[in-house]
Amino acid sequence: MPTLRLVQPKYIEPESIDFDIDEFRRALFQKGRELTWDWATSCPCQMSITSTGRSSLVSQNRIDCSACRGSGIIYSNRQTTIGMLTDAMLDQKFFNLYARYAEGSVFITLLPEHVPCLNDRFTLTRGIVVYEETGMRHSATVEQPRFPIVKRAMYLGSESDPTEPELTEIGVLYCRAAGLNGQILPTEYEENVHFTVTDDGEIDWTLAGAGAPPIGARLSLRYYGRPCFVVRGFPFIQRDLYQNNASSMDTRYLGLHPIKIICVPEFLGARNPPVVGDVTVPDTYPSQDLP
Repeated sequence: MPTLRLVQPKYIEPESIDFDIDEFRRALFQKGRELTWDWATSCPCQMSITSTGRSSLVSQNRIDCSACRGSGIIYSNRQTTIGMLTDAMLDQKFFNLYARYAEGSVFITLLPEHVPCLNDRFTLTRGIVVYEETGMRHSATVEQPRFPIVKRAMYLGSESDPTEPELTEIGVLYCRAAGLNGQILPTEYEENVHFTVTDDGEIDWTLAGAGAPPIGARLSLRYYGRPCFVVRGFPFIQRDLYQNNASSMDTRYLGLHPIKIICVPEFLGARNPPVVGDVTVPDTYPSQDLP
């Protein structure tokens, strides 16, 4: 078979690329955002179907898999990175493919040594977003929401004197339930009155006792959580350029450039159960931030 060799120029003008990766690294550590990065890997589990006495494996993932929980994705190798987030959108609409949420997107720029893969997850370690969901109660005491709840620390005016700042931690903004007959219950459940938020970002109904919503009841929540995004595209990942300090093809070297990826909100993708690492960074205010 023939080899189609390109004709190389005999002389190349010495080239200097203006982009300084070291300067960008310093700027990123100074002004970038801390992110938690989870690697995504396809789960090897498979469903087994038995028909007419014969069993066979199919490509569908098992819904009872302890690793992926039926999502087909295992998240592993959690680590911290620094990124620059731009053009973030979280558009909420009522009539949409994903209920109240439009797809939305965010661009994340990373250093060249951190190359992600499709479905990798990035969590804004100190970001805050309000989540709203409705689901069914499955546990007698501790309930796991869609995302880990984050206790947000804020200075608010005290009840006795609104001119005096008071440090307050709030995780759940609103909680309401319907009974097993589908009728809404009269109680508006309050944090630290009817339930507490655990360190894992779950709801503990111990305080409510027999007054907790029954198992099988529908529960609506509005709460604080961390913004999570999954990788959906690599529009600017192959941006490395050759740099020439001499007029010879043999002396060129490849200069590594930052990676820019596009992500979508994580609730549109797969997710493993919440773990402590999702919530352990609290929102705190130093004393000098007092009004």
